[in-house]
Amino acid sequence: RRLRKENEDEEPQFVWLKGDDGPDADTRPYYMQGDPELHSDENTAKRMALKHHGAVEDAINRWWSMFKKTGNMEVSKDDYVNFLVRICKMVIPDFDESEARKTAEEDWVRDSHGADALSFTAFFEAFFELADIWCPD
Repeated sequence: RRLRKENEDEEPQFVWLKGDDGPDADTRPYYMQGDPELHSDENTAKRMALKHHGAVEDAINRWWSMFKKTGNMEVSKDDYVNFLVRICKMVIPDFDESEARKTAEEDWVRDSHGADALSFTAFFEAFFELADIWCPD
């Protein structure tokens, strides 16, 4: 699946790539799909072992570099919440901005651990979790 827009006036949508449209293709919205086997102890350990894989660290570092930083080299709550709302808009077909903002605010409370801004360490943990939840491979 890939994110694609048919034209500039259209909202981006996830579409199935060739090979993903067989008889076993999951036609539910992406955010409603899941695989309970991913939460076994063995698979959880495998996923956690990826946390410090070079490719994962590089990807999270690229995201980090795209955020404006505070004077303390941290990401502000507003920038973080707005980014999470945009992620929701991409992956939830029946996107509701107020619901997405509420969810993003809840994520902020958990991810920031009560701080006013996200340090790199907190950002890394939050983005690893985001990738772990949304990336099937």
